Amino acid sequence: MARDDVGLGPLWVAGAWLISARIRRLAQRRNVAYRPMRMHPSGADLDVLGRLVGEGRLKPVIDRVHPFDEIGDALAHVEGGRAKG
Repeated sequence: MARDDVGLGPLWVAGAWLISARIRRLAQRRNVAYRPMRMHPSGADLDVLGRLVGEGRLKPVIDRVHPFDEIGDALAHVEGGRAKG
């Protein structure tokens, strides 16, 4: 549950549930599981991920690269459900 991810109360969970209604419907239509997840930032976890990438044990998938001034195009690509990675 989202509440367990960040330790927030039921009002926050209800708000997150309402906000995610559209994406949950789309996921259900495509027969895929969807669970919103909120996490606390962790420098230690980021260090581990960076080390795994550096060692070649974790290979990120990069579908496209956009310059920052094309962020609208990048977000449209992701929201359109065509992005990989």
